[in-house]
Amino acid sequence: MPDVLMGTNTGPSAYGPPTGKSFAYGGIAVTYVNKNPVTKEWQYVAEWIQHDELSLVAQLGFDDLNKANLPQTHAQRNPSCDVNRPSWGGGEGEQPGTTTTTTTKSLLQKEERDSVRSMMRDDDLPLAKALVKGMDSLISNHVNCWDYDAWSAAMEPFWDADLIYDTNWTPYPDILGNSTGLRHWFDREHIPFNMAFRNCTFSQIIFAGEELTATTTTYGLAYWQADFVHIPHTNKPATIRIFDFYKIDPETRKIAYNWMLLDIPFLMLQAGYRVLPKPVLREGWVQPPRAMDGIPAPVSSLVDKKDAALARKAVYKVMLNDWMNYTGEEKCKGLWSRDMVWYGPVGIGMATTCKEYHEHFLRPLHSAFKQSTLEIDVFTCEGPYCGVHGRFYGQHVGEWLGEKPTHKWINLRFGMHYHVDMRTHEVYESWALFDIPDAFNQMGVNLYDRVQDDMHAHAHTHTAN
Repeated sequence: MPDVLMGTNTGPSAYGPPTGKSFAYGGIAVTYVNKNPVTKEWQYVAEWIQHDELSLVAQLGFDDLNKANLPQTHAQRNPSCDVNRPSWGGGEGEQPGTTTTTTTKSLLQKEERDSVRSMMRDDDLPLAKALVKGMDSLISNHVNCWDYDAWSAAMEPFWDADLIYDTNWTPYPDILGNSTGLRHWFDREHIPFNMAFRNCTFSQIIFAGEELTATTTTYGLAYWQADFVHIPHTNKPATIRIFDFYKIDPETRKIAYNWMLLDIPFLMLQAGYRVLPKPVLREGWVQPPRAMDGIPAPVSSLVDKKDAALARKAVYKVMLNDWMNYTGEEKCKGLWSRDMVWYGPVGIGMATTCKEYHEHFLRPLHSAFKQSTLEIDVFTCEGPYCGVHGRFYGQHVGEWLGEKPTHKWINLRFGMHYHVDMRTHEVYESWALFDIPDAFNQMGVNLYDRVQDDMHAHAHTHTAN
């Protein structure tokens, strides 16, 4: 909230003796309140204040700041993983700087975790979406992200004991890949990611779900502070594209399977390594839906329940034409809107017309892979938004993304999100990510090796010079 402080300096201040002068200077205060999961009371937790102190000094008549008795203050970075959430307040007896909040402590006590789970049914959310929302709030707020015991206790209400967390393929056995159980996920993805991208700010742009399935597509912004999957860090801002798809166990009513994917070639590119040919289309660019459906879209309590079935039908038609029965014909009418946008991954780029979409994505894909089939893991819709996750199978008979045909049978993991125009029942925009390094590995090409080779070549050139 903005404020203006006004008064007359009639007594000594940190800047010197009283001047008798009047002053008025502005500032802003940012406050944080927290709902106690036990008492259900909203509690004032913390406040950050910034005022125009130099304006005050000038109005008091201290034209030479070297003579002013300035307060001994300094800014200090918070190196911990909880910068987006206050580390104190919300309970009696706690002091600033203590590492365990009342909220966290309540999560560690089983009898109180049930109250946390009951909160997840707010806003008339479908079960899957409620679970993911509760879990994601802990991830995005970096709650106890370094302490496995506290972190796993906070996560336990949301996950099956034998959960599967399925991420990007890498050649490194202890980073990403397929994990079973919270400990495996914590060690192989959670810690490496947070070491590299501390205090990452996540912006979900789509969050759709039903009772037993849900999906999100997101981008994160962070300073890249440590190497990630052996990709050198930059000490610069990084953009991380992400998708997640979820399946809920109908008996335990917890998350049983989470498919997550990062656009790894995008990270490689931001580190200075182009491992795929530069596409004609713009790459590394993604935007939220062109709609006022909320961020992330959609808002569950406001969607028309009938829209999900209509959106599913429209997306199925697109999947049938573009993936399963593709003829090479540049067909969009009745499938895609005239002002369509398709946000592809690095190496393919963003198509803003039907022609670009066919010429730079569909036609090269189907020319490269014949006798193709499609396997779907999740097909979930809410309102006009759908998400589809699965694998595309085909024999590699033509060049794709610069790689000559190997005649091997390849499966390409994909995740796509669709926004359907409910007036025309056509797809208005779409977001797509693929595990391209995995597909290339099946062709016999390791994209991670290309990064290492470039690093060594650069180091050799630097030494020679």
